[in-house]
Amino acid sequence: MSQAIGVAPKRSMLPQVAGMIGNVLEWYDFAAYGFLAAIFAANFFPLEDHMLSLLASYGVFAAAFVMRPLGGLVFGHIGDRVGRRRALLISVLAMAVPSFAIGLLPTYAGVGVLAPIMLIVLRMIQGLSVGGELTVSIVYLGERSTARHRGISASLSFVGAVVGTLIGSLLVSALDATLGAEAMRSWGWRLPFVGSAALAALGLALRLTRLQEMAEPLYRIRRAPVIVAITTEWRAMLLAFLISIPSGAAYYVGFIYLVTFAHQYDALPAAQANLVVTGGLVTLLFGVPLAAALSDRVGRKPVMLAGVIGQLLLAWPLFAIATNHRDWQLRGWEVLFAIAQSMVSGPMPAMLAERFPTAVRCTASSISYNAAMTLLGGTGPMIVVYLIAISGVPTAPSWYVMATSIAAAIGILAARERARTPLI
Repeated sequence: MSQAIGVAPKRSMLPQVAGMIGNVLEWYDFAAYGFLAAIFAANFFPLEDHMLSLLASYGVFAAAFVMRPLGGLVFGHIGDRVGRRRALLISVLAMAVPSFAIGLLPTYAGVGVLAPIMLIVLRMIQGLSVGGELTVSIVYLGERSTARHRGISASLSFVGAVVGTLIGSLLVSALDATLGAEAMRSWGWRLPFVGSAALAALGLALRLTRLQEMAEPLYRIRRAPVIVAITTEWRAMLLAFLISIPSGAAYYVGFIYLVTFAHQYDALPAAQANLVVTGGLVTLLFGVPLAAALSDRVGRKPVMLAGVIGQLLLAWPLFAIATNHRDWQLRGWEVLFAIAQSMVSGPMPAMLAERFPTAVRCTASSISYNAAMTLLGGTGPMIVVYLIAISGVPTAPSWYVMATSIAAAIGILAARERARTPLI
């Protein structure tokens, strides 16, 4: 293995913005689909049983996550062998084109079973892109910061994801309030996806003009990065899998699914349910970098451990309140849950990047993180819908959040603290 070839980065925030912009686009799209899951269920899976229809819609949501490990493998290899910049350019295009195409899809009423097939294919292409985007951007941002500020720099990748989710939430809320339920079911749902072209153009322009300012750290290893990662870093990858769990499981259940849950079990209008989640996302927007900055001072482990304990304790009250017609209380509990999620998701990107050596950092991080997202993140809404169906207990989603929080706590406790130390 040779030494890295590179130059010191210039002191400008634009490369960091370019590194995170793809996450804005990708989580904007994923959030829009999650918030509109009930409409997709009606337009693409018009089954007589509403629960089965919703399960099918969330199944498509989960299908994109099934592709994430493959995407992590592909883009991780590109990032480790060809360069971080090339991987980030390809990933933003692989998300933007299918997102725009979803906005133009015919529904089941127009072309029958071909409609859900096309939707699934496009979502799987997006899943391939997301599999590489977040982790490669984490590596890119983490490598171009000092050890003292690595936490807050790497956390910008998650800030981008929160910004994208927030934009999706606000846009869907505004469309719900302006167009009304009937227009949203008929054609309004298309607007967020067609509108993604503007975000895509901005992201591509920034990455073409700003990422090229950064020299790429290329390493020469004889074997494929995935082989080296699995044979030499499998213990670190297992711990990275565990510490990645709550950023997906709790996030997609406590934010994305909560909109549908509150609407279905509390008869909360969709616009109000979106506003509840928007309050949580605004909290995340500020909480993630603050928690990351705190982890730069006191370490990743204590901050993340406090976060997963918080999620464990808050999960049941959050879903219990969401079934009791207490909109104002639900807003408060969602903010508290978002604070706990911030303490998990803020330090996590840096902690993930710090697990692995540079030569396989993209590949090992991508496989570990995306395996967690596939098995326990994107499948979360579908799993909790099934839990409710078989148990008859509306608060069953809290069981899922609590179980995954315990698993994450085990990984955090077992991981070695590497904050404020040079990357290996």
